[in-house]
Amino acid sequence: EVTEGSVAEYPQIGFDNYGYVHIVWQDGGEGRNDIYWKKIKIYDAPPFITLDTETLSYTGEEYGSNPPPQKFKIKNGGSDTLNYTMSADKTWISISPASGSATEEEDEITVSVDITGLTEGTHTGTITVSSSKASNSPQTIAVSVILDPPHIFAPQNFSGEKIENKSLLSKEIIHRLTWEPDSRNHQIVKYLLYEVIRGVPVLLTEFNSSILTYVRRNVQGSKTYRIVAQDERERTGETAEVIIN
Repeated sequence: EVTEGSVAEYPQIGFDNYGYVHIVWQDGGEGRNDIYWKKIKIYDAPPFITLDTETLSYTGEEYGSNPPPQKFKIKNGGSDTLNYTMSADKTWISISPASGSATEEEDEITVSVDITGLTEGTHTGTITVSSSKASNSPQTIAVSVILDPPHIFAPQNFSGEKIENKSLLSKEIIHRLTWEPDSRNHQIVKYLLYEVIRGVPVLLTEFNSSILTYVRRNVQGSKTYRIVAQDERERTGETAEVIIN
């Protein structure tokens, strides 16, 4: 191959990873100032795995939706044909396609993670790219998933009722509190009920998640109540509040 190019200092010789030598020279004879370039294949370079990243990082929320898939590119940095396979050491990592072949083009690979069953915190895995003929096989990509704690919603429809229980000799004030579970929550094991005294919530009592009613007898004056759901790992979230005068 002979191709004209720009003026520079010549001759120059360079080698690439594909087994070619590149020669550039200048022909200034008879008033000419022509630049020539020639590429000569001198050997068959073995395949070489070239990846455009070393890490893939995902973020999400426990019990939330899966993070969007990410992509990386693989290229043959040598000559011949790069036949490759990919595998992951964690079942929550999916690779598509998981195998292929490349000469000088770039192949795009999609990596998805399934966070179902993963708890809050950092989870790591490794993608291994292998090729039986590549001189640098195997190569790896580190995969990480960082999950925030789940959002815990307040119990729904938290309400309070004042009941007067009268007899001939006395009158008793009763507060009846009711609430409903929020279907968006996961693994709720109990509810914590607080009375707010001078702006400070004080734990009044707690219930397992199947109890949705509380009756308090012999109450004096108005009361402010707050309730919060707690999951199996003792995490709490939003509170609901009601005032009974």
